[in-house]
Amino acid sequence: MERLDEKAFLIKIDADTFVRRIDGNEILVSIVPSSCPATSYSEADAIARLLRRRRRFSTAYVSDLTGQPVTASMLREAQAITQEENLPQTHAELDAIPVVQQKKMYAESAAFRQRFHELEVTPREAAKVRR
Repeated sequence: MERLDEKAFLIKIDADTFVRRIDGNEILVSIVPSSCPATSYSEADAIARLLRRRRRFSTAYVSDLTGQPVTASMLREAQAITQEENLPQTHAELDAIPVVQQKKMYAESAAFRQRFHELEVTPREAAKVRR
């Protein structure tokens, strides 16, 4: 699964049909996934929700690039990847996060707690003093 913010998602309106373009009230479709624009998950989800509000496209949903529907477990996996990439990698990055935000992240995210402890057990580099 890709990151949620990568352009790796398509909109499907049924089992075989992808949205190629929306032009006002006209919706162009294709059965060829590669001929349709890939979007981020949030963009694809917003479009699918818009289409579902139109009675004719009540089955619109977000798929990956292969046409498989994006499931809740796929979303959790992608979110975990995104969160892992956003964790501080160094003491300096950790120190740049305000303490209030650190406490909140520590309470809400097991991945952040683990990274916090990993960084805390590694020795800090001595600050370089200018002379």
